[in-house]
Amino acid sequence: ENNPQTTRFLNYYKTLDLVRHLVTNGTFVLILSTSLVFANDNDENHEGMIPNPCCEYARQKVDLEQKVFEFSKQTAVLRLSKVIHEDYVLFNNWIKSLELNTPITPYNNRFFTPIWIEEVVNLITKILEGEHSGIWHLSGDKISSFTDASLLIANHIGRSKNFIRPKFGERSFAIAGAVKLGMPRTTAHFNVLPQSFGDC
Repeated sequence: ENNPQTTRFLNYYKTLDLVRHLVTNGTFVLILSTSLVFANDNDENHEGMIPNPCCEYARQKVDLEQKVFEFSKQTAVLRLSKVIHEDYVLFNNWIKSLELNTPITPYNNRFFTPIWIEEVVNLITKILEGEHSGIWHLSGDKISSFTDASLLIANHIGRSKNFIRPKFGERSFAIAGAVKLGMPRTTAHFNVLPQSFGDC
């Protein structure tokens, strides 16, 4: 948001240079994008829906998506909600603190829609192996607060929720992965369902 020209140079122009090179050499290209290309949170944000980006980062992604398909119809876009992995620093810090009976202060008014990284890798592999073009979505099944996540983690590791002290943050920026995506095309084609919050 604070430096749109420099970020557009990297996220849009330089990425397009790479895509142009790959497509020219006959390579199938998959671009990773974000659920923030939609400003609202509902299942109507499906693969065929016209984007309504909510921030500069998402506007750059929308422009990139559209330009990539101008280069070649044999390209794909995968929009993702928030990707979580086992080295996710925030959650690992919470676990360490809770195990020491040290209070944590997750945000109660910042939200995300998590998906596990292995689900992402599996879908990327399917798209690339079959060279399935077009737009695809992968999302969690519901939007949850970071406090919700901390409570689930505390329960999972057998620690008291009394050490969770929710706080309210100033919501002055869009959090990547905060928007839930509808994914009917992806589900019909790959038999992939939105991942449940608890499973993630």
